[in-house]
Amino acid sequence: MMKICLVNVSDVDEAMRSRLRVWRNSEKVSPFFLLDQVTEEQHRAWLERNVRGEDARACVIYADQVPLGLVYLPWFDRNTRCGEIGIYLYDRAFRELRPASAAYAGMMEAAGELGLERLYARILEDNAASVRFHERMGFVRVPEKDEVCVKSGGKETRSHVCKSVMTDPQVQLSIVATVYCTGGYLAEFCSRSFAAALEAGYDPSRTEVVLVNDGCPRDGLEQALKEREKDDRVRVGFIPQLRSSSGHVRGLRRSPGRARILD
Repeated sequence: MMKICLVNVSDVDEAMRSRLRVWRNSEKVSPFFLLDQVTEEQHRAWLERNVRGEDARACVIYADQVPLGLVYLPWFDRNTRCGEIGIYLYDRAFRELRPASAAYAGMMEAAGELGLERLYARILEDNAASVRFHERMGFVRVPEKDEVCVKSGGKETRSHVCKSVMTDPQVQLSIVATVYCTGGYLAEFCSRSFAAALEAGYDPSRTEVVLVNDGCPRDGLEQALKEREKDDRVRVGFIPQLRSSSGHVRGLRRSPGRARILD
């Protein structure tokens, strides 16, 4: 079973930090950035800013302890409660395993804990895979923020998409469950949870199911992400390698419902 986790750049060794610059300047990654190549000095400045974590954050994505990419908040502002999110996978062999979805879920969880309410992402207009990915993650386009950028003498359009990362404070009922080794049961669990809430007299539009990833094997996380794609009342908190009781505690902190049920 595969485990996906995020490690802050402040906690990786020097070899991994150097590898991040190699990844960033590679042909697999650099075409998606305005700046083709990053110098050693620029990379060091970027690292220092992210290690401080005052207005930026970056985490290396690991699958079974194998580093394969980076998910990051290139900037965030606690006053406006907004920020930007981005990701790249250097190791394309893992693309079909959907670690990007798990990594985005984890970074959105971190953004919520920073007090942010809205995240933006900038994507190339003709990058169909990225457009589909962000739609699947619940982002919507904000055309008034689209921009035309100049790179290597040519012009390219970068679309802005946006997602709220805070739950509706009017939620009446939050049902919190950890997902360790439960992949085969989550679809039924979500369906029966919403049905039970309705039977108990709760407004189904103001009920949510919070699935907390507590370092679960891949099957549980994959199914949790599928349930979120099917129903926006399902939320997934990506919290690697926690004890099950800790997963429940973190889920409760992120659930605003006036009534809460633990599974």
